[in-house]
Amino acid sequence: MKYVRPYTLYMSLEKKAIELIKNDAIGIQLLGLNVLPHYFSISISNPYIDGAVHHGIVEMNGRNISKLTNVFQTLIPKYNIEAAVIGCPDAKNMENLEDVKVNSVAYALCNTGKFEGLKFTYWDTTRIDSKFVEWMSKDPNLPDDHPDNNLEDFHDRFSSVYTLQSYLDHFGKMAQRKDD
Repeated sequence: MKYVRPYTLYMSLEKKAIELIKNDAIGIQLLGLNVLPHYFSISISNPYIDGAVHHGIVEMNGRNISKLTNVFQTLIPKYNIEAAVIGCPDAKNMENLEDVKVNSVAYALCNTGKFEGLKFTYWDTTRIDSKFVEWMSKDPNLPDDHPDNNLEDFHDRFSSVYTLQSYLDHFGKMAQRKDD
């Protein structure tokens, strides 16, 4: 795994995705990851790299990331994952305890040696619009007794979707302005 700046990553992936889609090839996708106190939240982008969907959560066993490593190894070939966007509370600062935890997970994944060629970047989770979270939690497809109807739990479980979608929206709008 190799760290790449957020804008650089998006622009290189957008070019590649457009070429693949033009040639009717399988598109590339991004993986979203948020590190939470007891589990990891995982999302995946669509092949057009303009939308994110929830994949699931992986429970955390202390500092052991073997479950997460196994999930990544399954998802990367299945969805043609090119890169990961890792949510971080203050991606520019990296000094508070949560940031250090996120950073240590990223480097633990790097140190497994199992993800050569996979790029990753950090995305500031404070950029996420609370209205988006509220809107997502009112999904009519969720049953009334679904545990994710608790707004805080819902936010945590789906946090990687918000992070990845925020990243895609931010750079998608920027790229659109550049083309205009």
